[in-house]
Amino acid sequence: IDFHVPEGSRGKGIGDALVKKAVAKHHDLGAQVSSLASLKVFHNNGFRHPKSPKGDFEEHKKHFHDNWGSLFVAKKDEHGKDYT
Repeated sequence: IDFHVPEGSRGKGIGDALVKKAVAKHHDLGAQVSSLASLKVFHNNGFRHPKSPKGDFEEHKKHFHDNWGSLFVAKKDEHGKDYT
């Protein structure tokens, strides 16, 4: 699934609604985030970077910046267990 919310439509909950719908349909998802806003939406929906499964948003922001503004996050760990 590939989606992005156009600049003029951001901040209205559209991304959050899309993530929720994707998770409801596909229970084992990962995502490559490329903005702090998208990282926040995915983090709020239980997605975590595999190196920081218990990490808060600030820790994930650090990983994001350390990876030059891109970060993989997933809903479940390698054993199929939800991160949250």
